[in-house]
Formats: sequence, C-alpha cells, structure tokens
Amino acid sequence: MGHLPRDAFRAHQGADRGMDKHDLTEFQNWTRPLIGQPNALTPNYISEEIRDNWLREFTVRKHEEPVSIWLCALNLLAFAFQPGHVYTAPGPAADSTEDNPEARIGRAAYTLRLQLVGLSGRASMPALDLTLSGYYTEAWTLLRTMLDGWARAVYVRIRPKEHVRWYASEDEGPQKEPPHWGEIEGVIGKDGNDEDPVGTCCASRDRCCGSHCCTAGQACDQRFLMCVACTAEGETCVNPVPFCVCCAGLQLSCNEAGCRCVPEPVTA
Repeated sequence: MGHLPRDAFRAHQGADRGMDKHDLTEFQNWTRPLIGQPNALTPNYISEEIRDNWLREFTVRKHEEPVSIWLCALNLLAFAFQPGHVYTAPGPAADSTEDNPEARIGRAAYTLRLQLVGLSGRASMPALDLTLSGYYTEAWTLLRTMLDGWARAVYVRIRPKEHVRWYASEDEGPQKEPPHWGEIEGVIGKDGNDEDPVGTCCASRDRCCGSHCCTAGQACDQRFLMCVACTAEGETCVNPVPFCVCCAGLQLSCNEAGCRCVPEPVTA
C-alpha cells in the first residue's frame, strides 16, 4: 500500500505526461543530498526519492484544491506560532491584586493547551509529504497523532484542573498519568461542543468514530479512527486483509477458503 510497482509507475508517468517512460531527469534534479554519505550507499535512496518526486507532482496536479486547503491550514498554524507572537491567558494577571488560585490554574492550563496544539500541528508538513508521495498508512499514523494532540488540548480546556497530570509532582508524591484516549473521548463527548473533534454528532455511541459518525454500510476502523465501508455477514471482504472491517456485531473469521465476517459469539 502506498507504492506503485516501478515499471507501472514509469509507464503511468509516460502516459500521463507524454514523456519517455525512462526520462526521469527532471525529478532526479529535485533530490536532496545526504551530506557525508558515500555514493555507494545512496543509489536506492535516490531511486525511491525520484519515484516520490514524480508521485508528488502527479498528486498535486490531480488534487490542487485539497492540497491548497491543507497549505492554508499550515500557514495559519505557522502564523499562530511565529517567533515573537505572545498569547495572554484570560483572567487576572499574575501577581495582581485580583489574582487567585482559579486564575493560576487557568493560566497553567492555557499554557499547556498551546503546547499541545503546537505539538499536534508539528506533523502537518510531513503528513502532507507522505500523502503526496503515496505513503498513506504512514500518513494516517501522523494524522492520528495530530488528532490526539488536539483532543488533549480540548480536554484540558474542559478540565483545566487536570493540567497537572502532564507535569511532575512538585511534592514528589505519586503522579497521575495523563488521560488515555477513552477518558478524553468520554469527557469531550459529554461536555464538549459542536466544534470539538470527538463525540460531536452520533445518536448512537456505536456509530462514533473519532470526529466522525459512521452511516449505514460503514464501521469504524479503530486503527485510524475513520469510518470505512464495512463488510456484511457472509460477504467477501470489501478491502483486503488486514484492512477488512466488519459491520457492527460481526467479527473477521479466516480459513483456507478466505476471510469472511461472521456474527460475534454471544456471551452469557
């Protein structure tokens, strides 16, 4: 997944661009040097990068609008965290006459939220690069870390006193671990709003999938927190194993004849 066979990629390149299928000079000139590495070690790396360069150009040409939307978001993130940009937490200023314990908690939580958003956005550029080059599984891994960081920032907004779970205890006492995904999703689903990334719209809890609500014929792929076409009982998998996702109430069963979705065993 994410790679075209090299002969197919070259043939596709020639068909789409009207160029000789072996003419990769343009894309070879885009390669980045690996400073200090001997030439004997770099041919395979350069070959893969040439392939990536072609796929990047092909993808951008075919999907200009989605790429532009992603770049706009990247620009907004860069502007928000540009050097010298100062944020001030709402509430009384530190050490002012109006300062109070609640305000101090709010400032600490606000700082943590900025850090979490910054960390989640850090993967914006590599996630786009991987997607453009066809590394979809790897890109989803980064996208999941971005969603996770954003969800944690929302969690701290809703539960500001919980910010201490991200820091070492000052009194050397036991430290409570940061919340796991199930806890975060539960809090946001219960107390969040329509702009929050999880728990936003599902009438049935079984249909919730990260920030999405799965519709008829879909189920949640828990690896990527995305709704995908699901396979009904007795049907051949819609997607190849291991990407086959069974519809609700079913589980994957494989034998020599292949893989099918069968009812989950009934528990007493």
